[in-house]
Amino acid sequence: DLAGNIILVGQVHNGSYQGGIYKLNSSGSILWKNETGAGGVDTFISFDIDDSNNIYVIFEDGLQIYDSLYKYNSSGSIVFNVTMVSNFNSNEIRFSPTDELYIAGTLNNNYSLYKYNTTNGSLIWSNNYSLVPSFTLTDFEFDTDGNIYLTGINNSLISIIKLNSSGSMIWNTSYDYTGTEAEANLALSLDESSIYLTNN
Repeated sequence: DLAGNIILVGQVHNGSYQGGIYKLNSSGSILWKNETGAGGVDTFISFDIDDSNNIYVIFEDGLQIYDSLYKYNSSGSIVFNVTMVSNFNSNEIRFSPTDELYIAGTLNNNYSLYKYNTTNGSLIWSNNYSLVPSFTLTDFEFDTDGNIYLTGINNSLISIIKLNSSGSMIWNTSYDYTGTEAEANLALSLDESSIYLTNN
């Protein structure tokens, strides 16, 4: 975080699999931990931090029916948790350059993007993007102007779409890597003039 502490999120096993979030100081000592789950194979899958060191993390239940958004303050107390739409397979959570919170993933074989209020967790807007063929989202990023780029895969096809800050599509394109199956952990990064895709 901004104070130099280390945040770890993922899955822990204490008789059952639960989502675990740990805050460590720079020496590796645990400052606090929080474990959440309903007794299934639950996990935390992605997180981001705001300028006040609050932590926003996506929780995935073991049935993969409902994902949730949790907000923890810097002391590890839950500020809110909200349930997302059913069957939404969330992938990543990010703050934009203007400190607005977005979650991206896949819903009904479409790219899906959600913008949330960071005070109470209410949904500000959501958009689905139907492409032919359909793609599974793997990553998203922002440019310095606040435009949003989503990328995903369908076997040997890789897709990128560009949105403005309101979620409207500016353009979309896809690339055929016939003979080479695209990786499910395909990552996207940007600089001032180019878009980069890597398998991490």
